[in-house]
Amino acid sequence: MNLSFQLFVDKFIFKPLTTVFNVLTRFTGQIANINHDLDRPFRKIVVCKFKGMGSILQCTAMLTALRDRFPESEIWFVSTSGNLQMLSKFAELNRILVIRDESVFSLVKSLTSTWWKLVRFRSEVYIDLEMYSHFSSLFALFSLAKNRIGFYTRGDDAKLGIFTHMMFFNVNAPISRVYLQMAYLLGAQVKDYHLENFNTTLQETGNKKYIVINPNASDLRLERRWPMENFMYIIQNFTKYYPEYNICLIGSASEKEYVDQLLSGKTFSQVINLAGKTSFDQLLTLIKNAELVISNDTGPMHLAFALEKSVLALFGPCSPKQYSIFSTSVKVFYKSVYCSPCVHEFLVPPCKGNNICMQIISKEEVFMAVVEFMSKGKFEETLFNGEEIIYESSNQTIGLIKTQKR
Repeated sequence: MNLSFQLFVDKFIFKPLTTVFNVLTRFTGQIANINHDLDRPFRKIVVCKFKGMGSILQCTAMLTALRDRFPESEIWFVSTSGNLQMLSKFAELNRILVIRDESVFSLVKSLTSTWWKLVRFRSEVYIDLEMYSHFSSLFALFSLAKNRIGFYTRGDDAKLGIFTHMMFFNVNAPISRVYLQMAYLLGAQVKDYHLENFNTTLQETGNKKYIVINPNASDLRLERRWPMENFMYIIQNFTKYYPEYNICLIGSASEKEYVDQLLSGKTFSQVINLAGKTSFDQLLTLIKNAELVISNDTGPMHLAFALEKSVLALFGPCSPKQYSIFSTSVKVFYKSVYCSPCVHEFLVPPCKGNNICMQIISKEEVFMAVVEFMSKGKFEETLFNGEEIIYESSNQTIGLIKTQKR
């Protein structure tokens, strides 16, 4: 099922249902008077995050903290099938339950099976890391977990019934730190937790060294894409000035068509199009062996961070300050336009897809950063050294909502 259909169903079906069940659970909760004290050991914990490879990777610090706090506990993770290969690498997890959302039939079947497994598991704590999904909130409720923990923003406790505890979602804090608050709520100690550092088996990739370019962004936020013509500029110039290197283009199976469109029939002897052709393990190995990774703000970028690779990261709808970047060689391009960051504030961005925050990152400045790295093997300046720009236009106002005619 495509994302737009899922959002439509979530808004017009699951949102009203959430409101109804929230009232019912508040009422029954007052009668039952159940003890929801979190200051005690727990042996059965469930964590749920359906969407976003990068977000799931950012929650590994929380999983480590939970495992340190409850070494004997059984920790389950609920997600969609696209994240299974990555989740199988997380040593902190005892079991992964998968929701298959390829079609309505597979969704209903896997939902029923997963729900029944959760009911039989009788989890003591259910942590829902989704921020905006009403479906995810209802699923947490029907897990029948005694303690259900979710997020709220701007003082909105409208779901404090669906959830027994709600944690403030600070949109300005690094995402890994936001998730860590859940572990701290359960008594974990404050430590310098890092992202998962995957172990990969390094394989021979040929005589030529290479860089990895990821021009994609998942359909959760297509606005994170840097313009296609800018990536082509990087490819053309890199192949011209560095003939001794290859370029590996990556992407998921669903992104293969977009990567094919980027090349648009052009043939480069140095460019290897691997979009839709790599398993998760192969992707890890590919990134691990790369000299440099150039990527939009999406899953493979976070994998490169976790593998501590040299990364040229392109940010726009998200601020790089919202992520814990541990690599010592990351060059970030981010223009602080008026409406950015917007990802954690809106389901539909204020620009309605006209991602000016990405468009004003010039192809020339990015390629100069590539040249700098290729000549010195490092970036002279890293992280948030980009120029701060407030975008102004005489004919366009970002984020304007027009009033109805009276």
